[in-house]
Amino acid sequence: MKLPVICIRKEDFMLEQIVAAQKDYFSKKKTLPYAARMNALNALEKSILKYQDEIYEALWQDLNKSETEAFMTEVSMVLTELKYVKRHLKRWMSAEIVSTPF
Repeated sequence: MKLPVICIRKEDFMLEQIVAAQKDYFSKKKTLPYAARMNALNALEKSILKYQDEIYEALWQDLNKSETEAFMTEVSMVLTELKYVKRHLKRWMSAEIVSTPF
């Protein structure tokens, strides 16, 4: 089977407009506060734990992963990453002056 050739032009990306929109959004100080981000992370963790059996079943059906393998390679890794993010979030959100090439 031959894959179609896809041509992507620089104009299709509108990179300048995307960067400008992101800078505009950031300058309005509308990013989520610490409490809202922590609530979202806690809700994600709670959902993963609540639906753990369904996650295992989906991984079994889709990838033929046993419950042990699914826990070791999927669920526990996400839970560990969530713990790491929650531990470092406040520091990551603190203001930091950095130089940029722009």
